[in-house]
Amino acid sequence: MDSLIIRILELPPEIKGLTLKDENGDYNIYLNSCISDDARVKAYLHELEHIKKGHFILDSSIAYHIEKSMDGA
Repeated sequence: MDSLIIRILELPPEIKGLTLKDENGDYNIYLNSCISDDARVKAYLHELEHIKKGHFILDSSIAYHIEKSMDGA
């Protein structure tokens, strides 16, 4: 389906946001409720970049490098 579902919930402080693709093909973006609104917007835009660039892979070591390369985004 490729819909975006935004969820705001309490996450560990080091996690500003994350995206998971569900069995329906929808992107679920989880944003940390414990960060400022500005930080949440930045996290949302960061997660959108992951979606645009197709960064949904299973190899966690590659995923780590992708995330590190986007830290400046």
